[in-house]
Amino acid sequence: MRAWLLILFLSPNAIAANPPPFAKVLFTSGSTSLEPNHTGLHAGMELSEGDRITVMSGSKLRLKLASGAVIEVGPHSELLLKNNASGAPFLRMPHGELLVVTRAADPLELRTGQLRLLAAAKTFFVNQELDKPAYVCVCDGKLQAKWALGSETLSAKHHENPVWIYPSKTAAVPAKSQPHHDDEQIRALRASL
Repeated sequence: MRAWLLILFLSPNAIAANPPPFAKVLFTSGSTSLEPNHTGLHAGMELSEGDRITVMSGSKLRLKLASGAVIEVGPHSELLLKNNASGAPFLRMPHGELLVVTRAADPLELRTGQLRLLAAAKTFFVNQELDKPAYVCVCDGKLQAKWALGSETLSAKHHENPVWIYPSKTAAVPAKSQPHHDDEQIRALRASL
């Protein structure tokens, strides 16, 4: 009897499962690493919540999140992988560029140094340099953007309304399209959904 009680008491700890991976590396080129140990990233590698990624100059990284979204992290980027209070993916990008493709039901929250984005968009791109305005292009769908002095819902069907978001302004400022992302990249990401 004591043996059974001991087994029942210990079994939850003995059978504790590892949490599922937060994301899986689909592709990497150039110099990408998992911080703080500078571990090189490679295709097939599983990443966990709390992992911090650095993508160096001339490099890029493609990830598939457990939620189903696929992201491409561009050069000069830093990304922290987290979940928000509701369990949806929460990405913290102090600086860098990020192209995101989701299915309609994939929740995603992204925070840069100056901006909070809640994705209802199927495809969007963000470029955030340190201490500069954020460049945001909704390629397909809607995106709720919030910053220090403003909030706006951004929407588009095909790259037609990119904006600059300045932390000191109350509204997004129209921007010219920039060549940081293209339809070829978006097709490649969609193929991985």
